[in-house]
Amino acid sequence: MLFQDNASYVFVNTAATPQSFQPQWYRIEIARSTDGSSAVGKLFAADGTTLLNSLTQTGLTKNATGIALRGFGGFDVDTVTVSAVPEPETYAMMLAGLGLMGTVARRRKQKSMTA
Repeated sequence: MLFQDNASYVFVNTAATPQSFQPQWYRIEIARSTDGSSAVGKLFAADGTTLLNSLTQTGLTKNATGIALRGFGGFDVDTVTVSAVPEPETYAMMLAGLGLMGTVARRRKQKSMTA
């Protein structure tokens, strides 16, 4: 497994760990930190839960925006799933909106009780 900087299609390895592969299914998971400064790649066995290897890349910048899968010697990609993780600001905005809705509902209830 490896992380690369692929600026202008020049592949420079930035982090790597050896891994031997058998002809079977694997699951790979890549997660970026919330501030975007690091990423962790995890390789799981065919059962999807047994961790075989992991690799961490630090020193990333916010403009690191892509993930590419490349393979050699018969490597195939079957399914790619991308899950977005909300930024902390998203949760803060959602909580503020819920608080505002609660305040409006409470005021309406108080108005209806005094009328």
